[in-house]
Amino acid sequence: MLRTRALTTAAAAVAASAAALVAIPANASAAVLPAHQALSADGFVDSIGVATHLTYTNTPYGNYDMVEKRLADLGVRHIRDGWGTGSAYASDFVRNRLQKYGIGVTMVMDPRQNATPAALKDMVKNQLVPGADAVESLNEWDTQGGDWAAYARNWTIQVSRAVKGDPATRSIPVLAPSFADTNDTSKYQALGDLSAYVDAGTSHDYPGNQYEMTDQIIGTVKRNWSIVAPGKPVVATETGFSTGTQQAPYATMPEAQVATTLPRLFLEHYAGGISRTFTYELLDQFRDPLFESNFGLLRYDGTPKPSYTALQSMIGLLTDKGPAFTPGALDYSIDGGDSSTRSLLLEKRDGTFYLAVWQQQPQFNGSSVLNPPSTSVTVRLDGPADVAVYRPNSGTAPLSSASSTQSVTLDSSTSTAIIKIDPSSAPTASAPAAPPVAPAPPVAAPPVVAPAPPVASAPAPSTPTAAPTAPTTAPPASAPPVSGSTTTTEVSRTAWTQVANGWGPVEKDRSNGEAAAGDGRTLTIAGKTFSKGLGVHAPSEVVVPVGGAATFSAKVGVDAESGTKGSVDFQVWNGSTKIADSGVLRGGAAAKTLTADVRGLKQVRLVVTDAGDGRNNDHADWASPVLSTPAPTTATVAVSSLGWTTVQNGWGPVEKDRSNGEGALGDGRTLTIGGTTYATGLGVHAGSEIVVPTTGGHTFSAKVGVDDEVGANGSVDFQVWNGSTKIADSGVVTGSSTPRTITANVTGLRSVRLVVTDAGDGTAFDHADWADAKLTVDTTAVAVALADKRSVAPKATAKAGAKAKTKAAAVRVTRTVHGA
Repeated sequence: MLRTRALTTAAAAVAASAAALVAIPANASAAVLPAHQALSADGFVDSIGVATHLTYTNTPYGNYDMVEKRLADLGVRHIRDGWGTGSAYASDFVRNRLQKYGIGVTMVMDPRQNATPAALKDMVKNQLVPGADAVESLNEWDTQGGDWAAYARNWTIQVSRAVKGDPATRSIPVLAPSFADTNDTSKYQALGDLSAYVDAGTSHDYPGNQYEMTDQIIGTVKRNWSIVAPGKPVVATETGFSTGTQQAPYATMPEAQVATTLPRLFLEHYAGGISRTFTYELLDQFRDPLFESNFGLLRYDGTPKPSYTALQSMIGLLTDKGPAFTPGALDYSIDGGDSSTRSLLLEKRDGTFYLAVWQQQPQFNGSSVLNPPSTSVTVRLDGPADVAVYRPNSGTAPLSSASSTQSVTLDSSTSTAIIKIDPSSAPTASAPAAPPVAPAPPVAAPPVVAPAPPVASAPAPSTPTAAPTAPTTAPPASAPPVSGSTTTTEVSRTAWTQVANGWGPVEKDRSNGEAAAGDGRTLTIAGKTFSKGLGVHAPSEVVVPVGGAATFSAKVGVDAESGTKGSVDFQVWNGSTKIADSGVLRGGAAAKTLTADVRGLKQVRLVVTDAGDGRNNDHADWASPVLSTPAPTTATVAVSSLGWTTVQNGWGPVEKDRSNGEGALGDGRTLTIGGTTYATGLGVHAGSEIVVPTTGGHTFSAKVGVDDEVGANGSVDFQVWNGSTKIADSGVVTGSSTPRTITANVTGLRSVRLVVTDAGDGTAFDHADWADAKLTVDTTAVAVALADKRSVAPKATAKAGAKAKTKAAAVRVTRTVHGA
């Protein structure tokens, strides 16, 4: 049998992903098949972003239709940009054209636009929310000279206070300022510790004349950012490769070599613990061979470079939107390889694994293209599985496949191979599972944004294969939740992360013990034992992902292994705000219950202090810690009462709770289909498109048909779209048809597009009603979902050394927002 495991150790999430990138020793033995913890495939996809310059309208970025299409086709969910407070048309483009694909923006809050932190925060609040992933306090400020570090520190603190001080923006992550020089440790020391004000560090780790992302580069990034943002994740807000040959500080790689190197860079970053990575940039800015003009995934004319196509293929293969899940483990070995061989195991929600294998070797040496030799590797499985081998640089089709095999041999090269491993063909395991793998020491804070479900759970428009059209009256793919009892999650089973511990490692389900991992005893406080929890030693800090829970609770106290010695204070923190405190507890005292309200939070910090008298004997137990989530309750909301957005309408405006009527607003009648009247809904005219927010929703439904105001005339087709994927279709409906029910599962989506076509015979009399249109919502999840923000970071100026680009006049965008 093929053994898979649902391991939930401290290394079971992106927070510990640095341990997932391994050098594969030559001639590794196939006799023992160890369990390898997988990371989320969709979490990796969600880590991919691209920098843009939407206000550079005298460049190809001014072609918004092309930019929208290329971003949607690529499948990324995050862009990084910056335009101060003064580009309503760029903000409108993000909010009304990109958001429907689930694409959010990280904004650079740069003072070079002569704006205050408060004004920049207000722009994000009023023009971008909920499409703002994160804000980055400054862009490459170390190039400014003078006392740049003091200014950058003060500005970052002001930005943080402005964003975190407003309830509407409080949940948006604040990223530390980025540096042009990521190697000079003295610059990070000059900036100082900003961990009380930022949610993540940043990096601009361009490989430059190394022509390859390496372990050493990533190690330098993380070491330096541990000075400025200790215990926090790192976002690479810029990296990438230019193909421009003139005025270049070093010889640049050709397009073909960038195409194989860039996908590896994203894999190296994600496996190395970088929570999100933005390639610089989407488009070549000018039709010239200059170094600064040619960092794009697309050429100046908008045609894709090979790197765009390779990245698109990799995203399409690994995209897997849906509710949160905990990846499991897979038992396998890799025979062969050498010191340059790397691998990363990913898993989708359906239990399919994807093993990426590649060589960490440059393909260019500054004067000529290199062709590093490939090395043969054999992946051996614990049981039969269906496998297929893909290479993103060769397209989307598998290059080879096999059924019910226990091994696959391939060449590991600089062209990444991704092996799809489907264990579903194997018989159900009846043999006992192998002993669990000891958890790797947690080495990184959780990602700025939990990979699943991202707020961008909406569309992956890049995926080339659309899902089948849903039947007209098909029920949702998964039933909406119903009221029930509260569920609890044991904290020791989550992807918790050790930030600090006063003696030895934090122990899972054991007391702290001594300095070695696994040397603790049964958790015991004043004679009472506990089977689950975390054993720590003051001073200690553990970061725990909340995962949508409402309450954290634990029994806390000094472990009995300290006898009557020791004194500690247990605290729960939300960032820099303390939300629960046990007070001082001493050895021998009974366990105390500590509870904290964690609704709407992404993570909490479990802190144990030495109570001010030194840390001797301070062995502390978080015993029976749990996260409690009340069972969701559902309600229905009329779509016409939501903040829906008109993209287009064939005649006059879309009417709220009325038929389309004629050309004026408010001239419609009661919604009526086949003699049946409806109090709520939307009256439209083909061709029509409306974007409806669905955050927190599970099911969209409506009665659809041609309104009686046109008699037996008219013929239309009602469709519901998730980005570029159609998820429901009414079929052709005519003026003589009875009301038809259309239903779509919208769980995890940010928005859907309600489209009405003319059914191919022209738009005459095509007055169409989305009658009784409603959204079934999880009332307990809506507040959390609305607060949830993904994270990343922007660019306000051209790269160092580039000429300032002249901004063209604002483009007029005609879009309207309706509803409550």
